[in-house]
Amino acid sequence: MDRERVWRLLHEIEQSPHSYKALSGQLTGTHSARVGGLRIIYTIDENEKLIVLLSVGHRESVYER
Repeated sequence: MDRERVWRLLHEIEQSPHSYKALSGQLTGTHSARVGGLRIIYTIDENEKLIVLLSVGHRESVYER
């Protein structure tokens, strides 16, 4: 996977974190962004103005907790 594409997506998430898919079920409160076959799972801490990356990996394994 092209690292530049991943960094670009992380920058986009930083600029507009609510623009990406809000997850449900056991992952309620998290968001998912896709780049190629990879998923980036993250939460948004509004109080601290932080984006917390929880997982970055292939779709088959990234949703497992």
